[in-house]
Parts: sequence; structure tokens; C-alpha cells
Amino acid sequence: MSELRVGVVGLGSMGRRHAETYLRLPGVRLTGVATPDPEKCEETAGLWNVIACQDYRDLTPHVDAVSVTTPTALHSEVVEHFISAGVHVLVEKPIAATEQEAVRMVNMAAEAGVCLMVGHVERFNPAIIRLAARAAPRVKDSPSELRAFRMAPYDGRGCDIDVTLDLMIHDIDLVRMLHPGERCRVVQSQSMSIESGRPDVALATLEISGGGAPPATVKLLASRIADQKRRMFEVRCKGFTAKADLVAQRLWIAEGGSEFEEIPVERESALALELAHFVASVRAGTPPAVSGQHGVEALRICLDVIEHAASVP
Repeated sequence: MSELRVGVVGLGSMGRRHAETYLRLPGVRLTGVATPDPEKCEETAGLWNVIACQDYRDLTPHVDAVSVTTPTALHSEVVEHFISAGVHVLVEKPIAATEQEAVRMVNMAAEAGVCLMVGHVERFNPAIIRLAARAAPRVKDSPSELRAFRMAPYDGRGCDIDVTLDLMIHDIDLVRMLHPGERCRVVQSQSMSIESGRPDVALATLEISGGGAPPATVKLLASRIADQKRRMFEVRCKGFTAKADLVAQRLWIAEGGSEFEEIPVERESALALELAHFVASVRAGTPPAVSGQHGVEALRICLDVIEHAASVP
């Protein structure tokens, strides 16, 4: 089978990680990158021996698939260009700046017959994969409480968007993965801006119901001004508790009133697993694990959380 030609649009820290990961994937050839920064173009062309373009459109004839890691405001424009050209796309989260843009992207991909995957990378975290295997059946059988907190030191990245879209969206997507309910209500949410001019800390309580499962209460906290990087996800059901450290990729489970037992987790790069899955989906012509529609659903809930927080006096 011939190598899949891939490109990366946007060379911030995440874009560089995508490019470096593609360079290590078997059966894949990184053919080009795009960034409006001429110095980065010159640097990466020599470093990786690839085509480097200031205009992302110039990548089109050289790629079969691309990762789009630009600022969120540009997602729709860039993704729609490549979809129209028949190029498969993995777009970083959030899928788009607005729900209208996101829905349009999903519809275009379906009509064009190309793969559109959204970069909710935590789905590929080995600790979450193990947690989901044990917790998802419990969530479907009894009322549950899902908790997550996601904290990072301030570094100026992602500040073009609210922290809800920057960080909390990861945990909202994980909640949607674990609970089949199609109805999500924002019970309360609050946010505050400290460093970036946009909300840097956000809290939310959600209720999810439907899908043939008992309801779940969801409590989320996200901060990008913390003293250290921490990411925890917890599931509580009748006679069952699971908690995962997503940074250390560790998992503990307690059942039937017993003490917590650590469950073995084999550490792997979630991004490498994600990009390998994207490549496999493109090759096989099968739907990706995180579809454009999943991206729309996570974005919709985030926008509801943001709107509710804005209405709080």
C-alpha cells in the first residue's frame, strides 16, 4: 500500500507536535506544512525536508489528508477548503468557532465523502480507554456522577477562546462518550477572566439524560492559570468508583465498598494513537471514533455553558 501523504496547517506548539508525530508513523509521509510565518516556513522545510507554504491552499495538490491546528477562528475556512478539494481532515478541537460553521463542515464532509475527524485527544488516553471499558456499562445501568478538573499553568496559548472551549471541552467530550443521553442541561456555570482578557477559569454543573440510561450529574472545573498541570476524571455509580489521572495515565477503581485498587495502564502517547487512528480511518474508509458530529455536540454544550455563565450577575 502506498504511503499516505499528510500535511499540517498551523505550526504553533500543537501543529509541531502533529508534524513530529506524523514523521514517526509507519505508512505515512509528511509532505508539507503551512504557516503564514516565513521564518517557520524556512526552518521546517529544511528540518523535515517538506514543502513549506505560507498559503495553506498551496498544500492542496501535495496531500491526501491534513491536520488543521490553526486558531479556532480559521478552522471553518481552512477545513472547508480541503474538504472541497477531496482531502481528508483532522481538525483540532473545538471543531469551529460557531455551531453554524461546525454543522456546515460536517455536511460538506458527508457530501464530499471525506473523513472529518475532531481532535478530542483525551479519548485516546490509555487511562480513559481502560476507565471507559469498566465504567460505561455502569453509567448505563445506574444514576451516576461524573467529575473532572483540568488545570494548567498560564502560557498564553489558546487564549483566542474561552477556557471552556480551550480546556473544559475535553471533559465534556469524555462525558458524552461515556453517557448515551441526548439531552444535556446546564444547571449552573461561572467563569472569570484573570490573565487573557477572556475567561481563564470556569466551573459548570450539567445534567445529562435520555438514551435509555439513568441520568447523570456532571461537575467540571477548568483553569489555565493554575500552579501546575493536573487532569483528573472520576465516575461514581452505585457500588462503583473509578478515578483516572490523565497526566500520569493512572487508573484506580473501587467496587462494592472495597478499597481503591490501581488498574495497570500501559503508557502511550494519546496523540500518536489519535493520528494513527485518523490514518487508519482514511485508509479503510471507515468513520473515525471522534466524528465531526461528536465535535458539534461538544461545541454546542460548551456554548451553552458559556452563555449561562455570561448571564450570571
